[in-house]
Amino acid sequence: MSQLLQDVRLSLRRMRREPVFTSVVVATLALAIGATTAVFSLVYQVLLKPLPYPEPQELLRLYQSTPQRERGGVAYSYLQAWRERPGAFQAIEGATAMDYTLTGPSAAQRVRAGLATPGLLSLLGVRPERGQDFGPESQGAGRDRSVLVSHAFWRRVWAARG
Repeated sequence: MSQLLQDVRLSLRRMRREPVFTSVVVATLALAIGATTAVFSLVYQVLLKPLPYPEPQELLRLYQSTPQRERGGVAYSYLQAWRERPGAFQAIEGATAMDYTLTGPSAAQRVRAGLATPGLLSLLGVRPERGQDFGPESQGAGRDRSVLVSHAFWRRVWAARG
């Protein structure tokens, strides 16, 4: 213990004798610690933070590879086949996003929209704020007229309040 106290006293004396060097070292350490904290915060938010869904460790994102394309979305027929295999997955749902042109009484605008299988929101534990979720009754030929819109989209396109 006495050796540690002697080392601390010697270090403090040297730092008093050379204040410029001490200031540079302290500033360098402060910058390094700040940069490390910023990088870790970014990595945590992008890569490490758990997804905001119940049991996110059980979610998988599946891709389909073909000779023409390295990695792409999975065809709906494959999702259907995987659903029918006993024990393959607890549940399997799909979604895809595309850009569309929305036309109407106002000027046409590009919007990002997606197609989803009926059970996607319930699988993720998400409920619509208003209205109802897609259910099995909305699945099938000619029954693709249900739409869910985000609150931001609702306010932007229809200038809705609330």
